Amino acid sequence: MTDTKNTETPTTTKEPTMNTTTDAADSTTVDTTTEQDSTTPEPATEHTPEHTPEPNGNAEAAKYRKQLRAAEKDRDTALEQVDALRRDIIDDLIEREHKIKPAAFWANGNTVDALLGDDGRIDRAAVATAADAAIHALGLHPPLGVFVPNEGSNPNVTVNPTWASVINPHSKP
Repeated sequence: MTDTKNTETPTTTKEPTMNTTTDAADSTTVDTTTEQDSTTPEPATEHTPEHTPEPNGNAEAAKYRKQLRAAEKDRDTALEQVDALRRDIIDDLIEREHKIKPAAFWANGNTVDALLGDDGRIDRAAVATAADAAIHALGLHPPLGVFVPNEGSNPNVTVNPTWASVINPHSKP
């Protein structure tokens, strides 16, 4: 009786085995060969549909769409970080070289993209031009040197003490 649901088919092969016995006293060798039946199941070559599901085109496309969205999110995050780093570098240049506050510079309508060169690096000449334009447009004039307000207008000028006045406080200069 054969099972119709079983996909493995048994095969019967006859393998010869050799039995060798040696008699030490007679020094004769007797060879006996017998055949043994071995039944080994062979795997079925057909795949049943219940074991291997066929790929669904929509599910595969959805998987790729999710990967695409994740890659786009990573790319956007990296671009935002690069823009923030560029802006920090420009802020540092403005404060060190042009002596104005970055808030005033950006209030003039400058953008990071306008200050980049063709290779994507910060163009120092463009930053200098934009800083000068902001200084003139907003009326910003950084001090040229050390500025002390009301210097020279103090009416109470005191004379430095001499050694004689320190030693003898009652003497007059």
